[in-house]
Amino acid sequence: MSNTDSNSFLSIFVSLIVVFFLISGNIFDKPAFEILNKGPVRNLLKTPLEYLRILSEFSENMTRISEFKRAYKKSKKIGLTEKEAIERGGFESRDITIDYSKMGLKMKSLNQIAAFYNASLQGTVKIFDAVKQRPARAFTVITGSIILPSIYLWLANKDDPIYQRQPKWVKDNYWVVVHDGVPYRIPKPFDLGVVFGTGTEQLLDWLNEEHPDEINDFIYDFGVNQLKNLNPTPTFASPFLEAYFNESFFTNKPLVPDYMDKKLLSKYQYTTYTSEVAKGISRAINTMIGNDYTKLDNPIIIDNFLRSWFASLGRFVIQMSDKGLVEFGIIEDPIKPTDNLTIIPGIRAFNLRDPSPNSEFITDFYKEFAKIDKDIGSILALEKRGEIQEALKIKEKINMKDKNVRQLLKVRDALKEINYVIRNIYNTKKYTADEKRELIDAHYLLMIKTAERGLDMMYYKVDNDNK
Repeated sequence: MSNTDSNSFLSIFVSLIVVFFLISGNIFDKPAFEILNKGPVRNLLKTPLEYLRILSEFSENMTRISEFKRAYKKSKKIGLTEKEAIERGGFESRDITIDYSKMGLKMKSLNQIAAFYNASLQGTVKIFDAVKQRPARAFTVITGSIILPSIYLWLANKDDPIYQRQPKWVKDNYWVVVHDGVPYRIPKPFDLGVVFGTGTEQLLDWLNEEHPDEINDFIYDFGVNQLKNLNPTPTFASPFLEAYFNESFFTNKPLVPDYMDKKLLSKYQYTTYTSEVAKGISRAINTMIGNDYTKLDNPIIIDNFLRSWFASLGRFVIQMSDKGLVEFGIIEDPIKPTDNLTIIPGIRAFNLRDPSPNSEFITDFYKEFAKIDKDIGSILALEKRGEIQEALKIKEKINMKDKNVRQLLKVRDALKEINYVIRNIYNTKKYTADEKRELIDAHYLLMIKTAERGLDMMYYKVDNDNK
């Protein structure tokens, strides 16, 4: 290690001590001395979770060390003393990222109820502070790290069918990079990434006139999401609310997909990605309740509870539990389709499942179909009653004057039928895991194409030449 690095490390260590005692009080204060020198040794690495915490802190502290060096050198240049430069560097390095311990009693109480509520508010405050105190530097960083990459990737992806079929929530919260026909995702920064990254993409879509209505949807969704962030919804209660409304608050998509037959009993409502653990819990709940007409035993809802409460690490444990249930013969091997995503936590975050039943085309079809569902029913009823002119008026209202509305119903029914085929492929023992993956992906692509055709018939987004 060079002398410069050694001096920098020593200065950082001293600054942290200074900041600690400025916050915590005098070292010679008796209660402080007893806290530091008596009692059990803490922060020992005893569990795998502790190692993950250390790795997280290490990556965060690398940023703090770089900021300390910058602030220290700048302070020395403007004539501050060694002590003042160290103190300034310590404070700047602590403030460069969100200080999770910076909260009052009321915020601490709220943060215990709603996870990351303090971090969410501090992130918004930090954005305003950065723009107010250092506007030139803030906009330079935003332009270089968010706006320019968004423009580049928009130009690269705007005509790529693989990108276009990705779920909307993925495109809003991640940069999508398609390499050799395989999509990957890179997380956008919270708040700033949505405003300046997704906002830039939606503006370019609007200027390109391919998706002129999406910018209005983006503004509305952004406003609603900001209001949600200000509402400290208890983390424990979130999955209950999502189950009640059948909607994920993160993706704004139905938990139980629209293409799934709602006539199925709740315990049979699961997809190819529902865990065996959730299905087992579903069977146990159904046995205890003895009632087939309840939503409490829905495997999709149960999986959502597990994901909401235990996050990514819990998802990893569930995947391992699924394998364990099969290995120990507790359940019969369902021969699941090969997972095209890695199971390694961290790296998996950059993978994208493609093709996906959550494709934007499928979601948009059901969303737009729901708007005119009653209109279509009225048209068919009026035509049966011989009131052709009234039926034509409704057709004009929904821009389907020259279209056969029965074709839309066929598209909706076709999506349900394809989903039944996918479930049969998933449940059969005739195919290997790789064969199942190939067949299911082929049918997902067929679902996406079918939904795209339905959108085309409704003159929505896909085929602008027909407008």
